[in-house]
Amino acid sequence: MAIIEHETSPAVAVRIAQTGLALGGPIMGDGGLNCVTVNHPAGPHHPGQALGRGAVMRFDWTGPSTNVSPSNGIYQPNLLYDEHPHRAMVPIGTNQHLRLIGITLVDGASWADVIQQPQLTFDSFGEWIRSLRSGWTERAASTLGASMQATVAKQPLISVGFPEHCIYRSFVQAAFPGHNWPN
Repeated sequence: MAIIEHETSPAVAVRIAQTGLALGGPIMGDGGLNCVTVNHPAGPHHPGQALGRGAVMRFDWTGPSTNVSPSNGIYQPNLLYDEHPHRAMVPIGTNQHLRLIGITLVDGASWADVIQQPQLTFDSFGEWIRSLRSGWTERAASTLGASMQATVAKQPLISVGFPEHCIYRSFVQAAFPGHNWPN
């Protein structure tokens, strides 16, 4: 078991928590969820490019792990890759072992960063009018924060899927025929 963290924007953290799906990177070398292992026995990870994004998602990893990177560059799903001190990697296709156990907002971020005023349409007229009232954003942010706390309390299983228009999907899927891909 390992505790791992992934930093992203508050909006992406909400999407992951609500859908149960994290999307991997656009290139095969980042085809998964880049993260760091909390209290890694070899010491801290090198600071990465994801720092300062605003939302730190904390996960409980209950599955197997390895410190051997794949020679062909295709990461096996449902296996945590410990590439310390660079990163830890939860590969695309992972649909087991990854449970969301916390979201912490950092660097001045707030749930209000996610809130958008509704567009004025015939169907949304009432909500649009309500959004013009003083304090609407703060109330919506408070509601979203409570919703995120409730979601995290359930410790939902998170899968890691292919990003839209993924150019490496066929290579990865061919390497693991019969795998139950999350998207």
